[in-house]
Amino acid sequence: MNIKFFFLSVFVFSFWLSSYSSANTFLEMFSAAKFLAWEWVIQEQDSDDEYNIQSSITRREMLKVMINISGKDVPEVCEGVFEDMSEDDWGCKYAEVALKNGYIAANSEFRPDDNVSKVEALKFIMQAKDIPRDTNDDWRAGYVSRALSEDILSDSFDDYDSASFRGWIFVTATNTYGDQSTSEPKDNTEPQTLEEDFLSPEDEELLEHFLNI
Repeated sequence: MNIKFFFLSVFVFSFWLSSYSSANTFLEMFSAAKFLAWEWVIQEQDSDDEYNIQSSITRREMLKVMINISGKDVPEVCEGVFEDMSEDDWGCKYAEVALKNGYIAANSEFRPDDNVSKVEALKFIMQAKDIPRDTNDDWRAGYVSRALSEDILSDSFDDYDSASFRGWIFVTATNTYGDQSTSEPKDNTEPQTLEEDFLSPEDEELLEHFLNI
């Protein structure tokens, strides 16, 4: 690996991670992604980088994650309730299931391509698991405090409107399942392990050093 590229990558990733959630390492995020794939919440990928843990997530994508976590039945077709989602939009049926279960408001438009904020993602995840928020004048703080008490979150946050990244969502969603130590893939296939050569031991040592600065 080119050392200049490595240090640049470390700087970018450490900035992203420290500004988002220092408690969630990329290994935790990959592990959570694989667990959710086993649970058929997200699609299993051939390699870790295909989980796009540093990418934001749209409302269309988040609703699919939410409904799959909830275990609600999803019809093969949708009725076209939302003006900005056609019946052949793969996300349409998930949005309509969310509407029918009271997870989202009955508006004429769904805004499927809008990014989901951190607190919106947390709310969706907790709704999917029927976990109510704490009583608080600020509903956002109510979800965060309840998530902390339920060990869904390990760190509090108040940057509610910040973009929600996939890796953080994967970890947060996985925490609603409790102990995953005895979990197995639903199709009884062998779990896919992390790639051992993702980083060399020397690079891992350097990465840990910079992440802890």
